Amino acid sequence: MVEQSGKQEAIKRLQSLVNIGPRTAERLYSIGVETPEKVKRSDPEEIFQRLREKEGGRLDRCVLYLLRGAVLDLPWPMCQDKFEGRGVVRSGKVKAQRGATRELAGQTVQERMQQ
Repeated sequence: MVEQSGKQEAIKRLQSLVNIGPRTAERLYSIGVETPEKVKRSDPEEIFQRLREKEGGRLDRCVLYLLRGAVLDLPWPMCQDKFEGRGVVRSGKVKAQRGATRELAGQTVQERMQQ
């Protein structure tokens, strides 16, 4: 029972990250990513590949975007490969859905993830 409560607490803590809901938190926990700090220190591409393998090779690419957002503390639409629609990255700025612009210290999302 203690192990179960520890798992539930870890899943709850994972959900404190941007874009991470109950299902993604469960998935992260299942591959040994059990803390928000571990997510923040991880490469979203690597986590995505591990989750994809666990899911039998089928996992929507949106999961990668939400993982990038969790690491960068950005909404997932701003972390897509092809910035279409309202979330768009140009010249190191993120234009949010409501028209506000957020500086990324002169970096693109991909550059920021490489830090």
